[in-house]
Amino acid sequence: MIRSGSDLVLRWAGNHGSNVLDGGAGADTLWGFGGNDTYVIDNAGDNIREMSSEGQMDVAQLWISFSFLANGANRQVFVERIEIMGSDALNATGNNKGNQIVGNGAANELRGGGGADTLLGGGGDDRLVIGTAERASLGTSRHEGGSGQDTLALASDQSGVLLDLTAYGQTTFTGIERLDLTGGGNNTAKLTIDQLLHMPDAGEDRLIVLGDAGDAVQLVSGSGSWSSAGTQNWQGLDYAVYAHSGAAGRELLVQQGVLVI
Repeated sequence: MIRSGSDLVLRWAGNHGSNVLDGGAGADTLWGFGGNDTYVIDNAGDNIREMSSEGQMDVAQLWISFSFLANGANRQVFVERIEIMGSDALNATGNNKGNQIVGNGAANELRGGGGADTLLGGGGDDRLVIGTAERASLGTSRHEGGSGQDTLALASDQSGVLLDLTAYGQTTFTGIERLDLTGGGNNTAKLTIDQLLHMPDAGEDRLIVLGDAGDAVQLVSGSGSWSSAGTQNWQGLDYAVYAHSGAAGRELLVQQGVLVI
């Protein structure tokens, strides 16, 4: 069943089948009930009502930048998949449930919101953001940048954080070409050869670390050793370059000002 409307405030309800609910341009409340429902989100005031027992693959299609953490109603919604629609560079934030969040072909900012999330950037130069809630569930989450020059970034409120990337498997972070430690300052990333080899897309020969004075990168040797390989200017920024004896042809670029330990 397909339901649509155009009033300022609507309450649309589906049935126990698989429904497509589109309230139109206003701030709508959409109820899917049972079945695998699709919700069209085109207003920041839209609310979804979907419980854990109501469908196995409910989808929210975003035509605007939207956060499921922006109000209490959407924080508890059980929507398994969130899709950014169209071709605009939009942002999406899930809630504290396990969401699959999918970007489009533009440069999107994706944030899980907590829970066992899967972030799929798709095309474009995407930014996958990690805050306190996301760090708590990294062991059960997956961040895939997709094509383009994609960034794994600490959120702006993250300060004094140790992001130990060596604690996670090779498939937790993929398609990531940049790691941005800036956040709120004084953050540290712990890296080994696995991140240099497996985080960037196939065919990419460098992993870039961005940050400010006070941020740091801890290099763990693992099998082989790290060595300084001079400096390099890349896209207008100066970097210290590091190579690993077990990763021929690969480079780690650390923005100058970031401490390497």
